[in-house]
Amino acid sequence: MANGTVVYMRWHKMEIDRMLKSRNGEVGQYVEKKADRARDIAKTLVGKRTGRLAASIGVSYNRTSMGPEFEVGSSLSIAYLHHAGTRPHLIVAKPPGILRFRGSRGTMVYKRAVKHPGTRPNPYLTTALKIVMRR
Repeated sequence: MANGTVVYMRWHKMEIDRMLKSRNGEVGQYVEKKADRARDIAKTLVGKRTGRLAASIGVSYNRTSMGPEFEVGSSLSIAYLHHAGTRPHLIVAKPPGILRFRGSRGTMVYKRAVKHPGTRPNPYLTTALKIVMRR
């Protein structure tokens, strides 16, 4: 090159890997903040009859070959049922048990089986993720 400038670049693979693939790198910190925000929003969107499901929502970290991976959710068996909803179904007490619950008038009700009307879906995790990704 006549009258040109030559630029030499030296790539620091370890530093690039740290930035992209480490939990403490810039990308890892950014993604972790997004996951924490999604967790916080999901906790506000989930049903709160007892608060147990909301309290169980957390963030877990996994290191993969592609970089940091964060998972938001709950390990409770009812978490998916709340998220996806349920169809009407029969609930039967395990023998020789009896189901016990508070009725609509506040009195205790005892039954061997009940017809559950089902629940509407509440996609609290999907909604939280959509909110976080918009910002």
